[in-house]
Amino acid sequence: MIVPSYAAMRGTFAAAGAVVAADGYLTFPGTAKLRAAGFTGLVTPTITSYPITLTCNAGADDATPGVHEYDWWLSAKVEALASQPVVMTHANPAKSGTVSIALNSGNVALLLPGVSGAGLLTASALGLIFRNVHLYVSRRSDRAYQWIRMVAP
Repeated sequence: MIVPSYAAMRGTFAAAGAVVAADGYLTFPGTAKLRAAGFTGLVTPTITSYPITLTCNAGADDATPGVHEYDWWLSAKVEALASQPVVMTHANPAKSGTVSIALNSGNVALLLPGVSGAGLLTASALGLIFRNVHLYVSRRSDRAYQWIRMVAP
């Protein structure tokens, strides 16, 4: 599932038995669940085209059709969710471990007026589009999670 809000992410990613933290949300699982039980594979991509496809399960189908095994959250430091320069979807509904990240063309045009095509792949454009953008994925079976910064500093 692609998690629609920060509040939903905190609930979805919370470890079993999590308590409400001082900020009013369920406690994030902490480092004990970070890449736990061999949950790896998500790496900061080298972006050469759009959309970007990322996987944490080597593109495998979910074990039970229609039942997602992974939850995703795309975090971007923007004033409103509607102003994010990128949008995430499942690359294939049967593969919750694989997502596609595309540009939100209207918001990118506001961020980078007059820039298009190969200009959106330059280091400076990528730095603006993916400024403070992080991608999180949680494995439902044990709540192990991993995250990446979308563009290396």
